Amino acid sequence: MQEQSEMDQLLQGEQLTQSDELNKTSKAQKKDILQSEQPSYKQKEYWNERYKFKQTYYDWYCGYEELKPVFEQCYKIPKDAKILMIGCGNSKLSEDMFDDGYINIVSTDISDVVIEQMKEQTQQKNKNMTFEVQDCTNLTYQDQSFDFVFDKGTLDALSCDKEEQSVSKMLTEMMRVCRPQGSVVIVSFGQLHERKLVFQEALGFQKYSYELCQKYLSIDSQLTNIMRHVSNGLPINLVLKNKNLLLQTLIELRSVKSLLKNEVIQSLVIDWEQVTQVENAQELQIQDEQKIEESKDCQQKIGNNITLNDKNGINNLDQNEQHANNQDIYIKQQSNQKDRIVTDENSAELSNKKQEDIDQKQQDDQEEEEEKVDKLPQKQNLQIEKEEENKNESSSSDQEEDHDSEEDKQKKPKFRRQTQCFIYRISHKNCEKK
Repeated sequence: MQEQSEMDQLLQGEQLTQSDELNKTSKAQKKDILQSEQPSYKQKEYWNERYKFKQTYYDWYCGYEELKPVFEQCYKIPKDAKILMIGCGNSKLSEDMFDDGYINIVSTDISDVVIEQMKEQTQQKNKNMTFEVQDCTNLTYQDQSFDFVFDKGTLDALSCDKEEQSVSKMLTEMMRVCRPQGSVVIVSFGQLHERKLVFQEALGFQKYSYELCQKYLSIDSQLTNIMRHVSNGLPINLVLKNKNLLLQTLIELRSVKSLLKNEVIQSLVIDWEQVTQVENAQELQIQDEQKIEESKDCQQKIGNNITLNDKNGINNLDQNEQHANNQDIYIKQQSNQKDRIVTDENSAELSNKKQEDIDQKQQDDQEEEEEKVDKLPQKQNLQIEKEEENKNESSSSDQEEDHDSEEDKQKKPKFRRQTQCFIYRISHKNCEKK
């Protein structure tokens, strides 16, 4: 009995040791998964770790309150339609739609953790809702199983992943399980020109028709987006402690609220040929602007060269004038020297005192002339140095302006300020919509 008791203690100790090692490994993995610079949103492990520590409801972009008029006015989704929800996460959208009469919803997510959480929460409220673990790039449902296939934010999350095939697989699977008379509805933060290539590569424009409805983000999403914008990406908890950033956020939020009151909801068919023409026109405009800038730079360089040549020409003229003045002075000195020699020969009777006075005067004259000659290059050098200083100051000023402009570019927000999300509806062509 004593040996058995000791064995149990050893086994218990070994189990505790293994448990501690697993916890340490789990914490290390959690840190690697959640704190990586670019998390892989395709990985099930990432979402499981995220949802373990965030068990409250959260809706990306907007909730049912914002989407309800789109469903009712634009897409006319019937309450008895069979709906597949892709990447439901911990969104309250499915539950709110269920409460409003959409009772035939299958909500799916790759994270088994969040699926269990959503099941538990809805069962506690006595709501008979369906939640299933599914990989949106490899759904297990049969072809044409649903009237509407809905996604809000999953496509955007996968678009951040380095594996570009994930988005194409997701779109292909959504269309596969959608009935011919049904539609795929995608709520995205990506604008039309950003999603065009994705749709074209995954589905093409021949078999399917596309519609677009723009909708303002919810107030919660507006608030988050504005905070990230004004703070240049600081964590929200730091923004909440900064009075200046909070004031900027509230000012922008107030202006957005005024826009929400006058919102017009409409869904327009996308003409991809027209979109391509607009893109080509914009590209040509950008090229023209670049050519204009290059032309301005070229003209500026030519102007700088002309100015430099003019300065060099002026310097050459000054040098020639100085050389001529030096020659005149030299000739004058030679002439004075000859006159002095003749005078000395013809005036032998002059006293030594007078001769010394004459010599002294001539020497003073010569020194004065030499001093003038010496001052000419000094004056020119001073002028050249002054011009060089002005040139250097101008160049330094230009460099400071360029430096400021670079700093301004670096200060541009990393997070795009966007007040609307984009709701895309994809349907089979030549099929009557339900």
